[in-house]
Amino acid sequence: MIPPDVLVIAPFRQPTFRFGIAADYKHQEPWDSPPFLMAGAVEAAGFSARLLQLINIFPGYSEEAHGAILSQLLRASHAEVVLFVADHFIASRSTAALYGMRQVVAHMAHSGMRPLFGATGRIATALGRRLFELCPDLNFLVAGEAESVIGDVLGPAVRRDLEAMAAHPNVLVNGWGTRSHAEAAFLSDPNAAALPAYHLAGDMMRAFERIFGAPPQNIPFSIRTSLGCRLQCRFCAGVPNWNRYRLKSPERVETEIDLLTKHCGAFARLSFLEDELFTVDDAHVDAVCALLQRRALVLDGVYTHSAFLTGRSAAALATVTRHVYFGLDSADDAILKHMKKGQRFENALAAIELAEKAGLAVALEWIIGSPGETRDNLIHSLNMIYNLLATGTVDNINTYVYCPHPGTAFAEAAEEYGIEVLSGLDWIQESGGFPAARTQTLTRNEIFTAYLMSQLVILEAKDARHKIGPARKVSSANYPYMRRLLGLIAEADVAAEHDRALVTAVSS
Repeated sequence: MIPPDVLVIAPFRQPTFRFGIAADYKHQEPWDSPPFLMAGAVEAAGFSARLLQLINIFPGYSEEAHGAILSQLLRASHAEVVLFVADHFIASRSTAALYGMRQVVAHMAHSGMRPLFGATGRIATALGRRLFELCPDLNFLVAGEAESVIGDVLGPAVRRDLEAMAAHPNVLVNGWGTRSHAEAAFLSDPNAAALPAYHLAGDMMRAFERIFGAPPQNIPFSIRTSLGCRLQCRFCAGVPNWNRYRLKSPERVETEIDLLTKHCGAFARLSFLEDELFTVDDAHVDAVCALLQRRALVLDGVYTHSAFLTGRSAAALATVTRHVYFGLDSADDAILKHMKKGQRFENALAAIELAEKAGLAVALEWIIGSPGETRDNLIHSLNMIYNLLATGTVDNINTYVYCPHPGTAFAEAAEEYGIEVLSGLDWIQESGGFPAARTQTLTRNEIFTAYLMSQLVILEAKDARHKIGPARKVSSANYPYMRRLLGLIAEADVAAEHDRALVTAVSS
Protein backbone atom coordinates (compact mmCIF):
# COMPACT_ATOMS: atom_id res chain seq x y z
CA MET A 1 0.00 0.00 0.00
CA ILE A 2 1.39 3.41 -1.00
CA PRO A 3 1.60 5.70 2.06
CA PRO A 4 -0.70 8.73 1.86
CA ASP A 5 0.52 12.30 2.06
CA VAL A 6 -1.92 13.06 4.85
CA LEU A 7 -3.53 10.88 7.50
CA VAL A 8 -6.73 12.54 8.73
CA ILE A 9 -7.63 11.41 12.25
CA ALA A 10 -10.74 12.12 14.32
CA PRO A 11 -9.26 11.48 17.80
CA PHE A 12 -11.03 9.35 20.38
CA ARG A 13 -11.88 10.64 23.83
CA GLN A 14 -11.17 9.19 27.25
CA PRO A 15 -13.80 6.55 28.08
CA THR A 16 -16.67 7.52 30.36
CA PHE A 17 -18.03 5.27 33.11
CA ARG A 18 -20.17 3.31 30.63
CA PHE A 19 -17.10 1.84 28.96
CA GLY A 20 -15.40 1.42 32.30
CA ILE A 21 -18.26 -0.87 33.28
CA ALA A 22 -18.20 -2.79 30.00
CA ALA A 23 -15.61 -2.40 27.25
CA ASP A 24 -18.20 -3.30 24.60
CA TYR A 25 -20.99 -1.14 26.04
CA LYS A 26 -23.72 -0.76 23.42
CA HIS A 27 -23.65 3.00 23.05
CA GLN A 28 -22.96 4.33 19.58
CA GLU A 29 -22.75 7.96 18.46
CA PRO A 30 -23.21 9.09 14.85
CA TRP A 31 -20.20 9.21 12.54
CA ASP A 32 -19.99 12.97 12.01
CA SER A 33 -19.14 14.69 8.75
CA PRO A 34 -16.16 17.01 9.61
CA PRO A 35 -13.42 14.35 9.17
CA PHE A 36 -14.90 13.27 5.83
CA LEU A 37 -15.13 16.91 4.70
CA MET A 38 -11.52 17.55 5.71
CA ALA A 39 -10.31 14.44 3.89
CA GLY A 40 -12.25 15.61 0.84
CA ALA A 41 -10.57 19.02 1.05
CA VAL A 42 -7.15 17.36 1.33
CA GLU A 43 -7.79 15.32 -1.81
CA ALA A 44 -9.26 18.29 -3.68
CA ALA A 45 -6.01 20.16 -3.00
CA GLY A 46 -4.07 17.42 -4.78
CA PHE A 47 -2.81 15.38 -1.83
CA SER A 48 -3.49 11.72 -1.12
CA ALA A 49 -5.34 10.97 2.10
CA ARG A 50 -6.40 8.22 4.44
CA LEU A 51 -8.96 8.61 7.18
CA LEU A 52 -9.22 7.11 10.65
CA GLN A 53 -12.37 8.11 12.51
CA LEU A 54 -11.02 6.87 15.81
CA ILE A 55 -13.72 8.60 17.86
CA ASN A 56 -16.16 6.00 16.52
CA ILE A 57 -13.79 3.06 16.14
CA PHE A 58 -12.71 3.40 19.80
CA PRO A 59 -15.72 4.84 21.70
CA GLY A 60 -14.29 3.37 24.92
CA TYR A 61 -10.56 3.29 24.25
CA SER A 62 -8.51 1.13 26.60
CA GLU A 63 -4.75 0.88 26.18
CA GLU A 64 -4.82 -2.70 27.40
CA ALA A 65 -7.62 -3.81 25.07
CA HIS A 66 -7.03 -1.58 22.06
CA GLY A 67 -3.43 -0.32 22.14
CA ALA A 68 -2.06 -3.02 19.82
CA ILE A 69 -4.86 -2.47 17.30
CA LEU A 70 -4.30 1.29 17.35
CA SER A 71 -0.58 0.83 16.69
CA GLN A 72 -1.31 -1.48 13.76
CA LEU A 73 -3.76 1.00 12.24
CA LEU A 74 -1.24 3.83 12.55
CA ARG A 75 1.66 1.81 11.13
CA ALA A 76 -0.48 0.87 8.13
CA SER A 77 -1.21 4.54 7.49
CA HIS A 78 2.25 6.09 7.72
CA ALA A 79 2.03 9.61 6.26
CA GLU A 80 4.05 12.80 5.97
CA VAL A 81 1.40 14.76 7.88
CA VAL A 82 -1.06 13.61 10.53
CA LEU A 83 -3.99 16.01 10.75
CA PHE A 84 -6.20 15.78 13.82
CA VAL A 85 -9.73 16.88 12.96
CA ALA A 86 -12.34 17.81 15.56
CA ASP A 87 -15.69 19.48 15.01
CA HIS A 88 -15.45 23.27 14.64
CA PHE A 89 -18.83 23.97 16.24
CA ILE A 90 -19.81 21.12 18.58
CA ALA A 91 -17.64 21.41 21.69
CA SER A 92 -18.45 17.93 22.99
CA ARG A 93 -16.88 16.48 19.84
CA SER A 94 -13.73 18.58 20.21
CA THR A 95 -12.52 19.48 23.71
CA ALA A 96 -11.84 15.95 24.98
CA ALA A 97 -10.15 15.03 21.68
CA LEU A 98 -6.92 16.15 23.36
CA TYR A 99 -6.76 12.72 25.02
CA GLY A 100 -6.76 10.89 21.69
CA MET A 101 -4.22 13.29 20.19
CA ARG A 102 -1.77 12.51 22.97
CA GLN A 103 -2.31 8.76 22.65
CA VAL A 104 -1.80 8.76 18.88
CA VAL A 105 1.37 10.86 19.13
CA ALA A 106 2.76 8.49 21.78
CA HIS A 107 1.99 5.37 19.74
CA MET A 108 3.55 6.78 16.58
CA ALA A 109 6.66 7.87 18.47
CA HIS A 110 6.97 4.39 20.00
CA SER A 111 6.81 2.91 16.48
CA GLY A 112 9.52 5.27 15.23
CA MET A 113 7.16 7.35 13.08
CA ARG A 114 7.83 11.08 13.03
CA PRO A 115 5.21 12.77 10.87
CA LEU A 116 4.32 16.43 11.19
CA PHE A 117 1.35 16.65 13.58
CA GLY A 118 -1.34 19.28 13.02
CA ALA A 119 -4.68 20.05 14.67
CA THR A 120 -7.90 21.65 13.47
CA GLY A 121 -11.35 22.18 14.92
CA ARG A 122 -12.81 24.04 17.84
CA ILE A 123 -10.10 22.94 20.29
CA ALA A 124 -7.37 24.43 18.06
CA THR A 125 -9.31 27.63 17.43
CA ALA A 126 -10.28 28.26 21.05
CA LEU A 127 -6.98 27.33 22.71
CA GLY A 128 -4.55 28.70 20.16
CA ARG A 129 -0.96 28.45 21.37
CA ARG A 130 -2.13 26.99 24.71
CA LEU A 131 -2.74 23.74 22.81
CA PHE A 132 1.03 23.34 22.29
CA GLU A 133 1.53 23.45 26.07
CA LEU A 134 -1.03 20.66 26.49
CA CYS A 135 0.32 18.59 23.59
CA PRO A 136 4.00 19.58 23.15
CA ASP A 137 4.61 17.22 20.21
CA LEU A 138 1.96 18.95 18.12
CA ASN A 139 3.72 20.89 15.34
CA PHE A 140 1.02 23.23 14.07
CA LEU A 141 -2.64 24.15 14.23
CA VAL A 142 -5.07 25.69 11.78
CA ALA A 143 -7.70 27.96 13.32
CA GLY A 144 -11.28 28.33 12.16
CA GLU A 145 -13.02 26.46 9.38
CA ALA A 146 -9.79 24.87 8.25
CA GLU A 147 -11.09 22.97 5.22
CA SER A 148 -11.28 26.33 3.40
CA VAL A 149 -7.48 26.85 3.61
CA ILE A 150 -6.01 23.41 4.19
CA GLY A 151 -4.62 23.14 0.66
CA ASP A 152 -2.46 26.23 1.21
CA VAL A 153 -1.20 24.82 4.50
CA LEU A 154 -0.38 21.29 3.39
CA GLY A 155 2.06 22.29 0.65
CA PRO A 156 4.67 23.68 3.06
CA ALA A 157 3.69 21.07 5.67
CA VAL A 158 4.60 18.16 3.40
CA ARG A 159 7.91 19.95 2.63
CA ARG A 160 8.34 20.65 6.37
CA ASP A 161 8.74 24.34 5.63
CA LEU A 162 7.74 25.57 9.08
CA GLU A 163 8.77 29.14 8.32
CA ALA A 164 6.32 29.36 5.43
CA MET A 165 3.60 27.78 7.56
CA ALA A 166 4.19 30.25 10.39
CA ALA A 167 3.60 33.12 7.97
CA HIS A 168 0.08 31.90 7.18
CA PRO A 169 -2.55 34.03 8.99
CA ASN A 170 -4.68 31.00 9.95
CA VAL A 171 -1.76 28.90 11.25
CA LEU A 172 0.26 28.74 14.45
CA VAL A 173 3.50 26.73 14.47
CA ASN A 174 4.92 25.32 17.68
CA GLY A 175 8.14 27.18 18.51
CA TRP A 176 7.60 29.89 15.88
CA GLY A 177 6.17 33.35 16.49
CA THR A 178 4.44 34.92 19.45
CA ARG A 179 0.79 35.19 18.39
CA SER A 180 -1.47 33.62 21.01
CA HIS A 181 -4.18 32.86 18.45
CA ALA A 182 -4.31 32.59 14.69
CA GLU A 183 -6.92 34.38 12.62
CA ALA A 184 -9.89 32.05 12.20
CA ALA A 185 -10.42 30.83 8.64
CA PHE A 186 -13.96 31.42 7.38
CA LEU A 187 -15.87 29.34 4.85
CA SER A 188 -17.94 32.05 3.20
CA ASP A 189 -19.69 29.71 0.76
CA PRO A 190 -20.23 26.19 2.13
CA ASN A 191 -21.51 25.12 -1.29
CA ALA A 192 -18.05 25.70 -2.79
CA ALA A 193 -16.27 23.45 -0.30
CA ALA A 194 -14.86 20.09 -1.33
CA LEU A 195 -17.27 17.18 -1.05
CA PRO A 196 -16.91 14.69 1.83
CA ALA A 197 -14.62 11.73 1.13
CA TYR A 198 -17.06 8.98 2.03
CA HIS A 199 -15.17 6.64 -0.31
CA LEU A 200 -12.51 6.41 2.43
CA ALA A 201 -14.91 4.78 4.90
CA GLY A 202 -14.23 1.19 3.83
CA ASP A 203 -10.94 0.78 5.71
CA MET A 204 -12.54 2.10 8.88
CA MET A 205 -15.39 -0.36 8.64
CA ARG A 206 -12.93 -3.24 8.47
CA ALA A 207 -11.32 -1.93 11.66
CA PHE A 208 -14.78 -1.51 13.19
CA GLU A 209 -15.59 -5.16 12.48
CA ARG A 210 -12.33 -6.30 14.03
CA ILE A 211 -12.95 -4.38 17.25
CA PHE A 212 -16.67 -5.04 17.68
CA GLY A 213 -16.59 -8.62 16.41
CA ALA A 214 -19.44 -8.20 13.93
CA PRO A 215 -19.80 -6.73 10.45
CA PRO A 216 -20.95 -3.10 10.51
CA GLN A 217 -24.60 -2.57 9.75
CA ASN A 218 -27.06 0.27 10.22
CA ILE A 219 -24.23 2.54 11.42
CA PRO A 220 -25.58 6.05 12.19
CA PHE A 221 -24.05 8.90 10.17
CA SER A 222 -24.80 12.62 10.36
CA ILE A 223 -24.43 15.57 8.02
CA ARG A 224 -24.64 19.34 8.40
CA THR A 225 -26.94 21.54 6.29
CA SER A 226 -26.08 24.87 7.95
CA LEU A 227 -23.09 26.43 9.67
CA GLY A 228 -23.16 28.65 12.74
CA CYS A 229 -25.79 29.66 15.27
CA ARG A 230 -28.00 32.69 15.91
CA LEU A 231 -27.57 32.47 19.69
CA GLN A 232 -24.65 33.29 22.00
CA CYS A 233 -25.14 30.97 24.98
CA ARG A 234 -22.45 31.36 27.63
CA PHE A 235 -21.86 27.61 27.92
CA CYS A 236 -21.75 26.86 24.18
CA ALA A 237 -20.69 29.69 21.86
CA GLY A 238 -16.94 30.03 21.80
CA VAL A 239 -15.38 30.38 18.36
CA PRO A 240 -15.08 33.31 15.92
CA ASN A 241 -17.80 33.54 13.27
CA TRP A 242 -20.17 31.55 15.51
CA ASN A 243 -23.06 33.90 14.71
CA ARG A 244 -22.40 34.05 10.95
CA TYR A 245 -25.18 31.66 10.04
CA ARG A 246 -24.90 30.11 6.57
CA LEU A 247 -26.99 27.59 4.65
CA LYS A 248 -25.97 24.86 2.27
CA SER A 249 -28.12 24.78 -0.85
CA PRO A 250 -30.60 21.90 -1.23
CA GLU A 251 -28.52 20.73 -4.21
CA ARG A 252 -25.37 20.58 -2.07
CA VAL A 253 -27.17 18.67 0.68
CA GLU A 254 -28.59 16.29 -1.90
CA THR A 255 -25.13 15.62 -3.35
CA GLU A 256 -23.68 14.86 0.10
CA ILE A 257 -26.53 12.45 0.88
CA ASP A 258 -26.12 10.72 -2.47
CA LEU A 259 -22.36 10.32 -1.89
CA LEU A 260 -23.02 8.84 1.55
CA THR A 261 -25.54 6.41 0.06
CA LYS A 262 -23.23 5.46 -2.82
CA HIS A 263 -20.16 4.69 -0.72
CA CYS A 264 -21.64 3.72 2.64
CA GLY A 265 -25.20 2.63 1.91
CA ALA A 266 -24.40 -1.03 2.55
CA PHE A 267 -23.60 -0.38 6.21
CA ALA A 268 -24.74 3.16 7.07
CA ARG A 269 -27.90 5.17 7.57
CA LEU A 270 -28.39 8.92 7.79
CA SER A 271 -29.36 9.40 11.42
CA PHE A 272 -29.01 13.06 12.43
CA LEU A 273 -28.46 16.55 11.13
CA GLU A 274 -25.55 18.21 12.95
CA ASP A 275 -26.98 21.73 12.60
CA GLU A 276 -27.15 23.75 15.81
CA LEU A 277 -30.38 25.35 14.53
CA PHE A 278 -31.88 23.49 11.58
CA THR A 279 -35.18 25.39 11.50
CA VAL A 280 -34.03 29.02 11.17
CA ASP A 281 -35.21 29.27 7.54
CA ASP A 282 -38.57 27.71 6.62
CA ALA A 283 -37.73 27.50 2.91
CA HIS A 284 -34.52 25.62 3.71
CA VAL A 285 -36.41 23.23 5.97
CA ASP A 286 -39.01 22.61 3.25
CA ALA A 287 -36.36 21.89 0.62
CA VAL A 288 -34.22 19.57 2.76
CA CYS A 289 -37.26 17.69 4.10
CA ALA A 290 -38.57 17.27 0.56
CA LEU A 291 -35.35 15.67 -0.65
CA LEU A 292 -35.24 13.41 2.41
CA GLN A 293 -38.83 12.38 1.74
CA ARG A 294 -38.05 11.59 -1.91
CA ARG A 295 -35.37 9.20 -0.70
CA ALA A 296 -37.65 7.70 1.97
CA LEU A 297 -35.14 8.72 4.65
CA VAL A 298 -36.34 9.07 8.24
CA LEU A 299 -33.96 10.70 10.72
CA ASP A 300 -33.63 9.96 14.41
CA GLY A 301 -33.73 13.68 15.10
CA VAL A 302 -32.82 17.30 14.36
CA TYR A 303 -31.81 20.07 16.75
CA THR A 304 -33.37 23.50 17.09
CA HIS A 305 -34.42 26.17 19.60
CA SER A 306 -37.89 27.09 20.81
CA ALA A 307 -37.65 30.49 19.10
CA PHE A 308 -37.01 28.96 15.68
CA LEU A 309 -39.81 26.44 15.22
CA THR A 310 -42.86 27.48 13.21
CA GLY A 311 -45.98 25.58 12.28
CA ARG A 312 -44.66 25.34 8.74
CA SER A 313 -41.28 23.89 9.71
CA ALA A 314 -42.87 21.53 12.24
CA ALA A 315 -45.19 20.14 9.56
CA ALA A 316 -42.25 19.58 7.21
CA LEU A 317 -40.17 17.89 9.92
CA ALA A 318 -42.99 15.52 10.85
CA THR A 319 -42.57 13.77 7.49
CA VAL A 320 -38.86 12.95 7.90
CA THR A 321 -37.79 12.75 11.55
CA ARG A 322 -38.77 10.81 14.64
CA HIS A 323 -37.84 13.60 17.06
CA VAL A 324 -37.19 17.29 17.25
CA TYR A 325 -34.64 18.16 19.95
CA PHE A 326 -34.91 21.39 21.94
CA GLY A 327 -32.09 22.61 24.14
CA LEU A 328 -34.08 23.44 27.26
CA ASP A 329 -31.09 23.09 29.63
CA SER A 330 -32.98 24.32 32.72
CA ALA A 331 -36.55 24.78 33.93
CA ASP A 332 -35.61 27.93 35.86
CA ASP A 333 -35.95 31.23 34.01
CA ALA A 334 -33.23 32.89 36.10
CA ILE A 335 -30.74 30.18 35.14
CA LEU A 336 -31.80 30.38 31.48
CA LYS A 337 -31.16 34.13 31.57
CA HIS A 338 -27.77 33.57 33.23
CA MET A 339 -26.91 31.15 30.41
CA LYS A 340 -28.04 33.72 27.80
CA LYS A 341 -30.23 30.94 26.47
CA GLY A 342 -32.63 33.28 24.70
CA GLN A 343 -35.78 31.63 26.01
CA ARG A 344 -38.06 31.25 29.01
CA PHE A 345 -39.52 27.97 30.20
CA GLU A 346 -42.95 28.97 28.91
CA ASN A 347 -41.44 29.52 25.42
CA ALA A 348 -40.15 25.97 25.44
CA LEU A 349 -43.56 24.63 26.50
CA ALA A 350 -45.22 26.54 23.65
CA ALA A 351 -42.72 25.10 21.14
CA ILE A 352 -43.32 21.60 22.52
CA GLU A 353 -47.06 22.03 22.01
CA LEU A 354 -46.52 23.34 18.47
CA ALA A 355 -44.31 20.37 17.59
CA GLU A 356 -46.69 17.81 19.02
CA LYS A 357 -49.66 19.31 17.16
CA ALA A 358 -47.69 18.63 13.97
CA GLY A 359 -47.19 15.01 15.02
CA LEU A 360 -43.58 15.35 16.15
CA ALA A 361 -42.19 13.57 19.17
CA VAL A 362 -40.19 16.00 21.32
CA ALA A 363 -36.91 15.34 23.12
CA LEU A 364 -35.18 17.82 25.40
CA GLU A 365 -31.50 18.45 26.10
CA TRP A 366 -30.85 19.38 29.74
CA ILE A 367 -27.68 20.48 31.55
CA ILE A 368 -27.07 19.48 35.17
CA GLY A 369 -24.86 21.71 37.33
CA SER A 370 -24.77 24.92 35.31
CA PRO A 371 -23.03 27.93 36.86
CA GLY A 372 -25.47 29.70 39.15
CA GLU A 373 -27.53 26.60 39.93
CA THR A 374 -28.26 25.86 43.59
CA ARG A 375 -29.44 22.70 45.29
CA ASP A 376 -33.01 23.91 44.94
CA ASN A 377 -32.43 24.40 41.19
CA LEU A 378 -31.16 20.82 40.95
CA ILE A 379 -34.19 19.52 42.83
CA HIS A 380 -36.50 21.55 40.59
CA SER A 381 -34.76 20.21 37.47
CA LEU A 382 -35.07 16.60 38.62
CA ASN A 383 -38.73 17.12 39.49
CA MET A 384 -39.51 18.75 36.14
CA ILE A 385 -37.65 16.02 34.24
CA TYR A 386 -39.84 13.45 35.97
CA ASN A 387 -43.10 15.34 35.40
CA LEU A 388 -42.44 16.21 31.76
CA LEU A 389 -41.80 12.54 31.02
CA ALA A 390 -44.39 10.96 33.32
CA THR A 391 -47.21 13.13 31.96
CA GLY A 392 -46.15 12.51 28.37
CA THR A 393 -45.48 16.21 27.76
CA VAL A 394 -42.26 15.14 26.01
CA ASP A 395 -41.15 11.77 24.68
CA ASN A 396 -37.56 11.82 25.94
CA ILE A 397 -34.98 13.89 27.80
CA ASN A 398 -31.19 13.67 27.55
CA THR A 399 -29.25 15.08 30.48
CA TYR A 400 -25.63 16.21 30.45
CA VAL A 401 -23.01 17.32 32.94
CA TYR A 402 -22.05 21.00 32.64
CA CYS A 403 -18.62 21.31 31.01
CA PRO A 404 -16.35 24.40 31.00
CA HIS A 405 -15.41 24.23 27.32
CA PRO A 406 -12.51 26.50 26.27
CA GLY A 407 -13.61 29.64 24.50
CA THR A 408 -17.02 29.83 26.14
CA ALA A 409 -17.91 32.86 28.24
CA PHE A 410 -18.34 30.76 31.38
CA ALA A 411 -14.95 29.05 31.02
CA GLU A 412 -12.93 32.07 29.93
CA ALA A 413 -14.22 34.12 32.88
CA ALA A 414 -14.57 31.22 35.30
CA GLU A 415 -13.77 33.20 38.45
CA GLU A 416 -16.30 35.88 37.54
CA TYR A 417 -19.02 33.23 37.20
CA GLY A 418 -18.06 31.35 40.35
CA ILE A 419 -16.52 28.35 38.61
CA GLU A 420 -13.40 26.48 39.70
CA VAL A 421 -12.08 24.16 36.99
CA LEU A 422 -10.43 21.17 38.66
CA SER A 423 -9.78 18.75 35.78
CA GLY A 424 -7.89 18.88 32.51
CA LEU A 425 -9.53 18.86 29.10
CA ASP A 426 -9.30 15.06 28.91
CA TRP A 427 -12.12 14.90 31.47
CA ILE A 428 -14.46 17.43 29.87
CA GLN A 429 -17.26 15.20 28.60
CA GLU A 430 -20.94 16.01 28.86
CA SER A 431 -22.47 12.55 28.47
CA GLY A 432 -21.30 10.46 31.41
CA GLY A 433 -18.21 12.46 32.27
CA PHE A 434 -17.34 13.33 35.87
CA PRO A 435 -17.77 17.09 36.38
CA ALA A 436 -14.60 18.99 35.56
CA ALA A 437 -15.62 21.98 37.67
CA ARG A 438 -17.35 22.92 40.88
CA THR A 439 -19.29 26.11 41.41
CA GLN A 440 -19.83 28.44 44.35
CA THR A 441 -23.04 26.58 45.16
CA LEU A 442 -22.45 22.95 44.10
CA THR A 443 -19.65 20.43 44.56
CA ARG A 444 -18.60 18.06 41.80
CA ASN A 445 -20.12 15.09 43.59
CA GLU A 446 -23.44 16.91 44.03
CA ILE A 447 -23.52 17.61 40.30
CA PHE A 448 -22.52 14.09 39.31
CA THR A 449 -24.97 12.48 41.72
CA ALA A 450 -27.78 14.68 40.40
CA TYR A 451 -26.79 13.70 36.86
CA LEU A 452 -26.92 10.00 37.75
CA MET A 453 -30.25 10.58 39.53
CA SER A 454 -31.58 12.18 36.35
CA GLN A 455 -30.60 9.13 34.32
CA LEU A 456 -32.54 6.87 36.71
CA VAL A 457 -35.53 9.23 36.77
CA ILE A 458 -35.65 9.30 32.97
CA LEU A 459 -35.52 5.52 32.70
CA GLU A 460 -38.15 4.88 35.35
CA ALA A 461 -40.54 7.68 34.34
CA LYS A 462 -40.56 6.47 30.73
CA ASP A 463 -40.99 2.87 31.83
CA ALA A 464 -43.96 3.76 34.07
CA ARG A 465 -45.57 5.81 31.30
CA HIS A 466 -45.19 2.89 28.92
CA LYS A 467 -46.64 0.33 31.35
CA ILE A 468 -49.48 2.25 33.03
CA GLY A 469 -50.00 5.30 30.83
CA PRO A 470 -49.28 9.01 31.34
CA ALA A 471 -49.61 10.50 34.82
CA ARG A 472 -52.73 12.64 35.20
CA LYS A 473 -51.27 15.19 37.57
CA VAL A 474 -47.96 16.87 38.31
CA SER A 475 -46.09 15.48 41.31
CA SER A 476 -44.30 17.80 43.74
CA ALA A 477 -40.76 17.35 45.06
CA ASN A 478 -39.85 16.74 48.70
CA TYR A 479 -37.49 19.69 49.02
CA PRO A 480 -36.51 19.20 52.71
CA TYR A 481 -35.43 15.60 52.10
CA MET A 482 -33.59 16.35 48.85
CA ARG A 483 -31.80 19.34 50.39
CA ARG A 484 -30.60 17.10 53.21
CA LEU A 485 -29.51 14.36 50.82
CA LEU A 486 -27.51 16.72 48.60
CA GLY A 487 -26.14 18.37 51.73
CA LEU A 488 -24.80 15.03 52.94
CA ILE A 489 -23.01 14.57 49.62
CA ALA A 490 -21.50 18.04 49.94
CA GLU A 491 -20.44 17.32 53.53
CA ALA A 492 -18.60 14.21 52.34
CA ASP A 493 -16.75 16.35 49.79
CA VAL A 494 -15.75 18.86 52.46
CA ALA A 495 -14.57 16.06 54.77
CA ALA A 496 -12.49 14.52 52.00
CA GLU A 497 -10.87 17.89 51.24
CA HIS A 498 -10.09 18.35 54.95
CA ASP A 499 -8.45 14.92 55.08
CA ARG A 500 -6.35 15.68 52.00
CA ALA A 501 -5.26 19.01 53.44
CA LEU A 502 -4.34 17.34 56.73
CA VAL A 503 -2.25 14.67 54.99
CA THR A 504 -0.49 17.36 52.95
CA ALA A 505 0.27 19.40 56.07
CA VAL A 506 1.65 16.37 57.95
CA SER A 507 3.75 15.32 54.94
CA SER A 508 5.31 18.76 54.61
